[in-house]
Amino acid sequence: MKKNDFDLTIPNRESPVAIFFILFKTIYNIVTRIWPALLVIFFRDNKESEKSEMLLWAIIVVGVIAMIFSFINYFKTYYFIQDNELYLHKGVLQKTRINIPFERIQTIQIEQSIFQVLFNVVKISMDTAGSDKKEIDFSAIDKDKAEYLRSVILQFKENKNSMEETESANIPDKSEKFVLQLGVGDLLKVGVTRNHLKSGGVILLFLFWVYENVKDLGVDADEYYEEVFADNTGLSFYLILGILFLLISFFISLFTTVFNYFNLSLVRVSSGFKMTAGLFNKKETSSLDHKIQMISWSDNRLKRSLGFFDMYLHQAASHVMEKKQKMFVPGMTKEKIEDVVKSIFLVDIPDKKEGKAISKYYFLRPAIIITMLFVPVFITTIWYEIWNFTLFCSFLYVLFLTFRFLQYKKKYFCLTENYITIWGGAFGVKNFIFPQYKIQGVTIHQSPYQRKKGLSTIEFYLASGSVEIPYIPVDVANEIVDICLYKVETSSVKWM
Repeated sequence: MKKNDFDLTIPNRESPVAIFFILFKTIYNIVTRIWPALLVIFFRDNKESEKSEMLLWAIIVVGVIAMIFSFINYFKTYYFIQDNELYLHKGVLQKTRINIPFERIQTIQIEQSIFQVLFNVVKISMDTAGSDKKEIDFSAIDKDKAEYLRSVILQFKENKNSMEETESANIPDKSEKFVLQLGVGDLLKVGVTRNHLKSGGVILLFLFWVYENVKDLGVDADEYYEEVFADNTGLSFYLILGILFLLISFFISLFTTVFNYFNLSLVRVSSGFKMTAGLFNKKETSSLDHKIQMISWSDNRLKRSLGFFDMYLHQAASHVMEKKQKMFVPGMTKEKIEDVVKSIFLVDIPDKKEGKAISKYYFLRPAIIITMLFVPVFITTIWYEIWNFTLFCSFLYVLFLTFRFLQYKKKYFCLTENYITIWGGAFGVKNFIFPQYKIQGVTIHQSPYQRKKGLSTIEFYLASGSVEIPYIPVDVANEIVDICLYKVETSSVKWM
């Protein structure tokens, strides 16, 4: 069926395949909530088998009722378009009717798992302004129909945006073109340079979860722990254990990178960007130009040596949805980031040499405080000759001072005619650029110490989050606030 043959003005249901996905989701939700009761049933003594059998039957009855309601809910759920609004009717005992104007829809995400590929259906979800959750979420819609629905909404928003645009003559051609395509080699580089400590933390949490649940089943985990480590106390054992832990963390990071970003492509379309990625679960995310509030990019030493950054497109969102509304694009080069910034904000990223540094007290004050805290520790450990702890504290002390000093040296800011650029980072970089007219609020903070030194910290609030410039002179901060408020009040460009 051609896309033009779809009639979305009449009530439409999801694909019949959605019934299987709904039932699977219902069963999964039930099992994840009652798995402790299932463990009790299967591992309880025979003396209490009658109670276990009654509990099992109760679980089965509840599960069957839930599945019946889910099955009925499929036939009670339908959607349609009317007067540039998307309507959704659903519910069995409690009827729910939702209507969402097209202009309130922030992002439209299309996902396709390996099972959905078999039936040519996709999962489609939509986020709206001011909501902390997805208001529209369909499990299985025919792929062509989902793409047609998205194109109708995006076309409306594009037409509305072009009618309100006051400087259309200055907008460059935004015909569809590829911005980034990650090959296998690029993907491996991204995986190698990921934060492996995060993967290690996941491993530790999993081991702790296993430990706690094994104890609940009556297994003496402490006894097994003592048996394993009692005969293996040598340095080589712990060295092998540490290397094994690092290797597992590394491969977990590599696997998740391939799983999430396989065949990643970032495409520039007429009204924004579209990113598609995923190995088994293919996910397609759209980001409209006028919804993007801020652009940031970061790296670490490994990424810098390979010449690429991680880029974030920050879209308007509530505080709860802030992280979910960032379009994360790994493997971007400096040139590609500059192209993206220019295509969205119509401006070049200023050179860092044009920026202004923050006050040296940003480093000196915490350095003095941490020194005062560590001096008594050093005196005590040296007096009692606790050399291992002395070395450990020395390492922490030097690490903190180095981290803070690098933060101070890399923190710069630049106020151009219509934009603010902030450079930062420590062992890597973390940079931001955003238009002044998109600022929702701005505050000046002063601690007693800053007031004494004539300094302040200025914080900008945007619809996508907040960012600050610390330890700058008060007169400079007041001047920046006055300029930003003037730009916000006089600008006719839509901020969202």
